[in-house]
Amino acid sequence: MRMNIGGNYMILLFIVLFIIGVCISFNGVFIIAKNTDIRLGWSGEKDFFLSLSPWEWMLSIFLILVGGAMIYFSYNELAPYIISVLDFKL
Repeated sequence: MRMNIGGNYMILLFIVLFIIGVCISFNGVFIIAKNTDIRLGWSGEKDFFLSLSPWEWMLSIFLILVGGAMIYFSYNELAPYIISVLDFKL
């Protein structure tokens, strides 16, 4: 019985791509969160102060989009394996 070694490496590659996509997206969100100051006043209203330059906005949105695209394309390849492992009946 011969195993499909190339297919196993491709699954591993898409899992790594998915994880890297999540990390890249998190970095984009972290840039925005790190530069956001949330204060709670005496009236109970929250004030949000964003101190991001235009370049930081572009970088964070770019990272979120690139990471999201990596997650999307890797999930499209991994979905059949996930469904078959979990034994879903469609």
